[in-house]
This record gives sequence, structure tokens and C-alpha cells, in this order.
Amino acid sequence: GYGNGFAWLFQPFCPCTALFSVTRSDPKCEGYADGELRIIANGSFGGYNYSWDNGNPTSSRTGLLPGNYQVTVTDSHGCSNHFALALQYQQTIHPTLGLDFTLCKGNSSTLDPGPYSKYRWYSDNTFISDKSQITVDKAGTYAVDVTDDARCIGHDTITVSTSETLETGKLLLAT
Repeated sequence: GYGNGFAWLFQPFCPCTALFSVTRSDPKCEGYADGELRIIANGSFGGYNYSWDNGNPTSSRTGLLPGNYQVTVTDSHGCSNHFALALQYQQTIHPTLGLDFTLCKGNSSTLDPGPYSKYRWYSDNTFISDKSQITVDKAGTYAVDVTDDARCIGHDTITVSTSETLETGKLLLAT
């Protein structure tokens, strides 16, 4: 209030003055669950409690896959801060089977995803080969899982249709 020429200044008491640092390490690639999140709190009243979305009560989580993670940090006086954090792969590998296509009756085509260390081929969800390439002559959905030298995993899928029409070519000769 005002009185005798003096002004009283009231400021709300704000005891929640913690400082936070967040350290994150994204997982290497598909095939690895090596991501990490760490929250370090300083200041305020101390006595921090951590509550992650999975119930983990520690300041860090390890062995993580890509995804969204949440943590609430509460100090000994009940002041809290909420963090939403995301992890993604550091690298991805991309085998390429190309666009879906139609085979003419009696023809075949070789599918080659590129150079990798390991291959697992599937036709309509059934394992068919561990070779680097396959030759297809039937309609279906073909998928490949590949692994590179760093043990990172990649995937691709292609749908092959067949035409019942036998295509014949015409050869024209000029004289």
C-alpha cells in the first residue's frame, strides 16, 4: 500500500529456482538399445525425486530405443518440473528394392537390396532365403531385413504382380 510517501513493493516468494541440465545420447541404429537420458538438477532445495513415465525413480535411464520419454523432477519442498524428451536413431540404413512392379508371364526378376553383411528374405511373411539376392517369378510381397558390418538393421518391402498376358516383341529390320 501507500502511506506517508512510501510505496511498499511486494514480490512473490519463488523458492523453485532449480537449474537443470539434460544429457541425451541417441541409440546408434536399429538393432541397438543403447540410448540414454540423464537429468541433473542443481539449486532450489535439493532432495530431488525423479519419476519417469515407466516408474523409474532415478535421474537417468539407459538401454533406450528411439521414442518419447517423460520425467517429473520434484524437490524436497514440492516444486516440480516436467520434461518431455525424444530419442531417435543416430543413423539408419536403407536397403532399396525399388518400386512395386508387374512381371510379364514367364519372366523373372532379381531383387538386390545392395551390399550388406547379412540378409533375411521373406515372401508373404514366410522366410525364404539368406542370400544377398533373390530371383522372383511369382506375384507376392517380398521383404528383406539386412544387417551391415556395424550390426545396424534396415528393411524394405516390394510388391510384385504378374500379368497373364504373354508379351511378344516385334523386330523391324531396315533394308
